[in-house]
Amino acid sequence: MILKRIKYKKVLKYLLISIFVLILMNIIYSYISKTEIKNIYTNKAYTIGVLYDIGNAGRGTTLASYKFRAKNITYKGAISLATFDNSNPRIGKNYIVVYNSKNPSDNICFLNLEIHDSIKNYFKKDSLSQHPIEEYQRTIDSFFFKSLTGGINKYFPPYYKKEDFPELEYLWKVK
Repeated sequence: MILKRIKYKKVLKYLLISIFVLILMNIIYSYISKTEIKNIYTNKAYTIGVLYDIGNAGRGTTLASYKFRAKNITYKGAISLATFDNSNPRIGKNYIVVYNSKNPSDNICFLNLEIHDSIKNYFKKDSLSQHPIEEYQRTIDSFFFKSLTGGINKYFPPYYKKEDFPELEYLWKVK
């Protein structure tokens, strides 16, 4: 008897509205994320971040919490452990943090790029504009290049092409 009362047009209407809202939310989230990553890339500065906690967030995501200093202020951030392959983050260890020099609260900690004692001296003056280790610089550039031009997000605005990043031409043919 309950089945007879269901109005299929009404169900279809709500289903279509729900799908539209989810797609719209995905586009907005993608736009905000890509804009933030582009701003970090455009105004990037490098420093050392210290991992101080690993814990679970809301939807089953495991987050690594870190802190770093920029412009004589300590900032905190968190990043999902799933962001980087081949990472083995450990509390108390130092990692590369790339932040937006105009807004250091926009930042990314590279959990796959641990800072060893031998290169800490490069960071004595607070931050760098380029990383001194070529392999680390390539990993960082590759992350930004893939985040801005690859994956499913390439189908959502803002749209970037590889030609928008001529300084990363050495990554254009890398799969």
